[in-house]
Amino acid sequence: MTHRVRHLFLVGGIGIGLIISLQLIYPYNTALPFAHAFGQSVGGETTNQLSALFQKQFESSNVEFHAGTHVSARKLSVLGATLNSERMATRISEYLWWQRLLPLSLLWLQPSLDTLDVTMSGAQAVSQATSLAQELTYAPTDASVAIKGDELSIVNSVAGYSVTTGDVQHAISTALYQGGTTRIDVMGSVMSPQLLDSDTAKARSIAASALSRTISITVAGHGTYSPDKATRAGWIAITTDGKDVRATANREAIMRYVTSLNQSVKVDPTPVKVSVVDGVETARVAGVAGSALDTDALVDWLSSALVDTTKEPTISVQLVPVNPSVEYVRSYSHTQAGLRAYVAYATSTQNVRIVVQQLDGNGWSASGRASESIPSASTYKLYVMLRVFDDINSGKLTWDTPMLDTTAGGCFERTIVPSTNPCAEEWIRQYGRSALTDYVHAKGFSNGTGFTFSDATHTTAGDLATYLVGLYNGTLVSGSNRDILLEKMGRQLYRYGIPTGTKGWTQDKVGFLWDYIHDAAIVHNPKGSYLLVIMTKGYSYGYIANVARQIDTILYE
Repeated sequence: MTHRVRHLFLVGGIGIGLIISLQLIYPYNTALPFAHAFGQSVGGETTNQLSALFQKQFESSNVEFHAGTHVSARKLSVLGATLNSERMATRISEYLWWQRLLPLSLLWLQPSLDTLDVTMSGAQAVSQATSLAQELTYAPTDASVAIKGDELSIVNSVAGYSVTTGDVQHAISTALYQGGTTRIDVMGSVMSPQLLDSDTAKARSIAASALSRTISITVAGHGTYSPDKATRAGWIAITTDGKDVRATANREAIMRYVTSLNQSVKVDPTPVKVSVVDGVETARVAGVAGSALDTDALVDWLSSALVDTTKEPTISVQLVPVNPSVEYVRSYSHTQAGLRAYVAYATSTQNVRIVVQQLDGNGWSASGRASESIPSASTYKLYVMLRVFDDINSGKLTWDTPMLDTTAGGCFERTIVPSTNPCAEEWIRQYGRSALTDYVHAKGFSNGTGFTFSDATHTTAGDLATYLVGLYNGTLVSGSNRDILLEKMGRQLYRYGIPTGTKGWTQDKVGFLWDYIHDAAIVHNPKGSYLLVIMTKGYSYGYIANVARQIDTILYE
């Protein structure tokens, strides 16, 4: 070996030794010279400096969670993450002793860091995962067809997405968090819509055609009518049963249009006018026929033409004749015949039973459906009082006898004047329903009156009339009992029926139960007295007042 070669080896050995020496003394808590973190050089920075840098990156890092079409964002720092900054600093500052012995290792060791080292744990992480699962979950959108204004509105189907807390936790725990914004795709479950675009295709086609085609109606003698787009839009009904979507004709809307059209082209008939006096026709004036559209037929055609694209969208129609109606002008004379004609007409055409009988004067009378047995409502209380009067007369009971929270006299007052039920029901309990029924039959009332019917106590208009006659002449109730009963009937509170319709003063008993409304009265007209019983189903006290007014007029005017 020559001197020159030996010199080179010596110099080289000294150089390597110096390099290794420098490497051996390189600070242990310092990033290697060519280290990089998050795209920037951090060579020579201490562990504390590195930790500060990593903490800054951590605090500014955002996470975007993607699930289907939904996105939710969070700061990484609020997800329950703990930054392992010391471990990160170690990764880019670690310089092992054996590495230091490798010549030039300080130059070729170039550690790089571009993800944050975090640990996810604790209640906050679970809470955030739960919240994110709710935000990322969305229901599927069914395909739909609708008419908005005069335009067709179409919504295409969109799948939904279901995300659980566990799905989010898994995504969070397996993600690598970059500096800046990290995207995480959360793997959940796709939810299919019930109605797909294919399910609405036929309805879309029918509705679009109905909106676009022109429909013409030519009415003989009146011209041609073409409903505009907005009108046709109102004729289309979009319905679904959850799977099958249909576009059909809205017949009610079409009928409204046809009815309006008919109003503009029809000729109203002139009615036949018939004069009827006491139920007998006395005169007749002939009417004149009119003309109108056959609305049902035109609605049928329009309903078909609207949705059937193969059907010709034009039609010519003729007006059809309309027969005149018959108007009856009824009047009733001031005679018994007139009275009976009115009562016969009222009870034959309406759900009403009537008995009327003059108690003095001419003695006119009339009745209709008087023997029909129906729920009595509170008129039954008159029959109960007959039994009470017997006990008063026999001494078994006095008006001062305690009863409920009052006396027998107090109960009598409550039963007739405000027509409350507790006292009457107590007397029924004491006497017994079967016994009371036998009692009223023994008094001469019909089998239509009784307390043992399955639905309610029953009576008839005829029996109530019999009661009032006996009360008026004293053959059924007499003496002080008669006087006090008539006095209380004169003060009963519900005076909207017969008392309102007559010109005199009344002593009456009303009843109302379900849709039954009754009134039984002794009427004292200035020109004479009479009894009037009106029992109705489905009517009002106003109706009873009108009937009473008509009868009062026939009797005395």
